[in-house]
Amino acid sequence: MVALVFPGFVLASNVFLTEVSVPYEVVTIDTEVSEAQLHLGELDNFPIMYEFSLSATTSFVATISQPPVGGSEPNPLTLMLVRRDDRGGGVTEIDRLNFATDDWFLVKDSSMGVSLLEGDEISTELVAGLYRVEVSTPDNYGKYLLSFGPPADNGYFANLAKARSIQKFLGYSPLKMLTSSLVYYPLGIILLGILLQRTWRYRKMITNAS
Repeated sequence: MVALVFPGFVLASNVFLTEVSVPYEVVTIDTEVSEAQLHLGELDNFPIMYEFSLSATTSFVATISQPPVGGSEPNPLTLMLVRRDDRGGGVTEIDRLNFATDDWFLVKDSSMGVSLLEGDEISTELVAGLYRVEVSTPDNYGKYLLSFGPPADNGYFANLAKARSIQKFLGYSPLKMLTSSLVYYPLGIILLGILLQRTWRYRKMITNAS
């Protein structure tokens, strides 16, 4: 059975919310995995498998991150890349990352307004074929953020939508956007402009009164 990537509440064009209705459905990726994209998912008692097809040799990069949870240790996520055999009936493992507690490092993303635990990446050249990427843990629970492709800047409004998508996925209210540099920098400039304007008007009133 195949499950598509549903957009859900996601606003940014390169951010997708992974939704599966039954265990072990395969999430089909229709976009080019060589292009920057982010898949937000949550393990719920079973691993999640993504599938994509390549028509030519492609540079493939996949990274995974997760939200820190209080003083708890990082969730021991596993990221595995396999290739379906051309004749069907089996798969060949290309790469596997088993993340231990010490393999994660905390990164604060000021533009997104959140801190995330990031792991290593899978980076390799893939020939044409059908591939799958599996995300799992020993107990298969917890949220994750799976990125494909190189980092990309898609412009202010796309990054603003991405920030809100990530924050909402992590359970934050809209007020959390005030912690994003995409919001507080423009607000600071606006407030500074208002302050300067009022200061200029106040000085002009004093000058005219004298």
